[in-house]
Amino acid sequence: MFLISFFLVIFLRFTRLGIVPKGINVDEASYGYDAYSLLETGKDVWGERSVSLKSFGEYKPSGLAYTLIPLVNAFGLSNTTVRLPSAIFGVLTLIVSFLFVRNFLKSSILSGLMVLILGLSPWHFGLSRLFFEANVGLFFIVMSSYFQIKFI
Repeated sequence: MFLISFFLVIFLRFTRLGIVPKGINVDEASYGYDAYSLLETGKDVWGERSVSLKSFGEYKPSGLAYTLIPLVNAFGLSNTTVRLPSAIFGVLTLIVSFLFVRNFLKSSILSGLMVLILGLSPWHFGLSRLFFEANVGLFFIVMSSYFQIKFI
C-alpha cells in the first residue's frame, strides 16, 4: 500500500512541475535569481556577501537559495528548477510522516493510507509545487518530531 501511494504521489508531484500552476510568484523568482547570482558572482543581487539575502527589498533566509545553486548549475534557471527543491522536500516529508505514523500504529497499511491522504491533500500538494519556506519548515518539524519520539 505504501509503495503504490508513494509512487502515485511522486508522479503527481513532479508531473508538469514548471507549468502547473501557471507562472512563477515573486518569492520563487527572487530565490531563483538569488541562486543564479550567487552561482555566477558569489554575491547576492545587490552585490553583497551576507548571511541573509535582501532579494527584492525584503530579507529572506539564504539557506533556501543555496539549495537551488547546484540545481541551477546542473539544469539552468527555469520554473521547474526553482520548484524542484520544494517538491523534493514534500516527498521527504511524506516519507518521514510514514515512519512517524508507523512508529505509533505499527501498521504499514494505515501509514500508507496516511501518506496517500497527506500527499493528495490540496494544502500539502499545493505547497510542494511552489517554492515556499513553509514546505521546507514542515519537513524539519516532522523530522525532528519523529526523531524526538524515536529516541525517547
